[in-house]
Amino acid sequence: MADFTTFKRGMSFHGEVVWTPTPTEPANLIGFTVTSAILDADRKRHELTVTNPSGDGINYVAQLTDTSDWAVGDAYWDFKITGTEYNYSTTWTFNIIPQVTL
Repeated sequence: MADFTTFKRGMSFHGEVVWTPTPTEPANLIGFTVTSAILDADRKRHELTVTNPSGDGINYVAQLTDTSDWAVGDAYWDFKITGTEYNYSTTWTFNIIPQVTL
């Protein structure tokens, strides 16, 4: 995923995540459930659609087309992996800024 610190509300959210395992983690996420959500400044959760377009269990895309109702301010993007014997979650923080030009 490219690092970012701000996101303009109203744009389509599209985040790419590459699974880079440590030696003790699964080589890929095939067979695991991968979910993602944004928690905005109003503490409202926005579920993202997560896909693995290449089918390799490594390269993931998390997206949501309509972000017009996201609250301006501090936000958190969570990416979660669950499976029978492995669970992992990581969170990135960023700031949602208003759209100025309509």
